[in-house]
Amino acid sequence: MARTPRMKTVQQVPAPEPHAFLDTAAPTPLDVSDPAALLPALVKLHEWASKGGDISDSLDPGVVVRMGTDAVRQWDLDNGSRQTWMNLAEASLAMAAQETDDEEGQKDYPFENASMINYPLLTVASQQFAARAYPELVKGDKVVGVKAFQPPPTRPGPIQIAKAGPQPQGPQEAQQATQDIQGAQQADAQQAAMIAARSARAERVKAYMNYVIFYRMDNWENETDQLLHEAPIVGVGFKKVYFASTGLCSAYVSATRLTVHNGTKSIWKCPRITQDYDEYPNDIKVKQRAGEFRNIDLPVVGDDPDEPRLLIEQHRLDDLDGDGLAEPYICTVDVQTRQVLRIEPAYTLEDIFVDEVTNRVLRIERWLPFPAFFFLPDPKGRFYGIGFGRLLASIMDSVDTSINQLIDAGNAEIAGGGFIASSVRLQGSGQGGSVFQRPGEYQTVSTNGPDLKQAIWERTVPHPSAVTMQLLEMLLAAAKDIAAVKDVISGEGPQNAPVGTTMALQNQALTVFSAIWKRMYRGFRDEFHLLYRATKRWATERERKEYAELTGGNLDEDFQGDGTDIQPIANPTVVTKLQKMARNQALIQLAESPVGIAAGMTQSGPAQEIVRDVLDTLEYDRPERFLAPVPPNPLEVAKAQDLSATAQLKAADAKLRVIAGQKDQAGATLDHAKALREVGLAAQDTHHLHEIADAMARAGQVAPIPEGNVNGESSTTSPAGAGAASAGGAAPAA
Repeated sequence: MARTPRMKTVQQVPAPEPHAFLDTAAPTPLDVSDPAALLPALVKLHEWASKGGDISDSLDPGVVVRMGTDAVRQWDLDNGSRQTWMNLAEASLAMAAQETDDEEGQKDYPFENASMINYPLLTVASQQFAARAYPELVKGDKVVGVKAFQPPPTRPGPIQIAKAGPQPQGPQEAQQATQDIQGAQQADAQQAAMIAARSARAERVKAYMNYVIFYRMDNWENETDQLLHEAPIVGVGFKKVYFASTGLCSAYVSATRLTVHNGTKSIWKCPRITQDYDEYPNDIKVKQRAGEFRNIDLPVVGDDPDEPRLLIEQHRLDDLDGDGLAEPYICTVDVQTRQVLRIEPAYTLEDIFVDEVTNRVLRIERWLPFPAFFFLPDPKGRFYGIGFGRLLASIMDSVDTSINQLIDAGNAEIAGGGFIASSVRLQGSGQGGSVFQRPGEYQTVSTNGPDLKQAIWERTVPHPSAVTMQLLEMLLAAAKDIAAVKDVISGEGPQNAPVGTTMALQNQALTVFSAIWKRMYRGFRDEFHLLYRATKRWATERERKEYAELTGGNLDEDFQGDGTDIQPIANPTVVTKLQKMARNQALIQLAESPVGIAAGMTQSGPAQEIVRDVLDTLEYDRPERFLAPVPPNPLEVAKAQDLSATAQLKAADAKLRVIAGQKDQAGATLDHAKALREVGLAAQDTHHLHEIADAMARAGQVAPIPEGNVNGESSTTSPAGAGAASAGGAAPAA
């Protein structure tokens, strides 16, 4: 079932980053069933967030006009702050596309149709970067990984505790040791079940997100390919993550069409972000009829009525509820007329945090859909990064000039030229002129030989300069160092070089590239975090049903977290297959070493993980088909059995000690019971004799005892004596 959105109330805390959410302790939900009980500002926020879509009809017309004017004006201000970067970026893109400034494609200096070669080092650098980064990022139909965080072990296992622990000395200690082992086993079983549940959830989320990216999104790979080719040239690229009627989307946005103030430090803290794009008039009408845009008339600008119109979508902060705290909105404006087409809240009810005492809004979480992919940071700390276009701009100008000079010099030397005296009659015209000859051809002129030789003077043309050639080689070497496109990386190095030397050169040449790739890796991590959060925020019943059918899980339960465990499956430190193979070889050697064997790396579980990594490096599809259940190592089984037997022996000894103690205690109890029984029997006999004596006295069979005797002792007669007297006195009577 879809979750019911609601406002939250929390204590006042600093505003977090988009993927560093503060988890407050049990926030008290705000009851929005009675909007009259809320503050007026909260009533408006609740109304706009609940409505969804365009809210311009709920605003004052003057406010709407003001927002459109401010959006275009502030966009112009932000564009001005990055104008220098923008000019260089556009020139770099033109250079990478091998475009020329001259519309006719001709150069008239130092002569007409002179050489105008643009050396394609920038193009090659961009292609080399994309060629290395893309295979590492995308592996078949997998690009997203989910890390299942597991708690570190805090104590040894129960068997190790039993073997290493002290020998119980008494029955109570033995019983306590047995209980401790059982408790540890139960805790380990619960922890293992928790880890297994986390791992299963991670596998479900990973499978679903990869399915959505590769089979539900139409152009994710094409958009990513464009990003990996353009970002190295201009220095930064963006993507836009959003949830459309067709499902989850992630589109590439060129840095030349996404504007922020160049002085900002982070896109997540920027007060406004503006994307400009072209929209055909007919598409605008379609969106107006669908209710996405305001139903207003836009006048035709220009001669072509079907010419695309320039629109901006500005993610801005504006205080529309009048409480003094700006809220995030998305404002779409037609640039030519500055008319607002759409105003949409960039928040939901769950993003509003209020004080639980005063009901004042503390902050509103802002949805920003633009992950940034930086190539190199600006040394001066400005927002827009730098790419190969800026790094190679001056070098490429010198390289192109040197190449064109060498070609023009060679062309001039081969073509020749000079002066001809006016008296020389060529082609029978009697006037000077030009004669063009094909190889092996001789032409007749009406001039004597000596006169012809003296009348024609060929000018001296300098040969192509060797110094220029050396300078060109030095510039190309420096440019290749900067762009990391050395021959040894692109597979064109010397064939007779030792393997170790070649690997060392490759690792050294890829040092700069590895650092750049880590920055791009962080961009993709942010993109996948946003994809996760967008699914969690806007998933419909269609997505929930699809998730259950594909993974067997519950989407709402599996997407509860903030997405910190979502990450690319690519390794941010390894960028070539040769590096990965070297790492795998080192891992295999470590496993076969005495240290690896002692650590258990040759056991079936770790060994299968090593083989799986090797097969993944070799890019085999479905590596599990090469893995079969492997019988455990007999030596390890014997060790495990020995540990288990030791633990069982100690447990049995503890039980015997308990039984012996219980037996001794039972014997003592029996002896005590026997003594009590003897005492009881003696008391019973004494009581019986007293009864007999009393009966005989009442019958007169015993003579009365005098008051005292000679010794002054009591005249009391013992029951035994009385019985004897009775027996003695009865005999004569008989």
